Amino acid sequence: TERERQKIKAEFKQLHQFLEAQERHLLAKLKDLDDRIEVKWNAHIDKLSAEISAVDLLIKEMEEKQKQPANEFLQ
Repeated sequence: TERERQKIKAEFKQLHQFLEAQERHLLAKLKDLDDRIEVKWNAHIDKLSAEISAVDLLIKEMEEKQKQPANEFLQ
């Protein structure tokens, strides 16, 4: 029975090592995915910020034009 006990312990140790390696691998893949998502997210945020700035500029231009007398505005 002692030999069988040692065999079982060795098999479980091997399984634990395999599972730990799998965990490290999957966690590394998840971190890579997180990093790629963050890069894309930041790119979208930058683009959106630029678009918001452009719209703000257009709004300010329209507000300035609205302050002009009607005859100047229509020209």
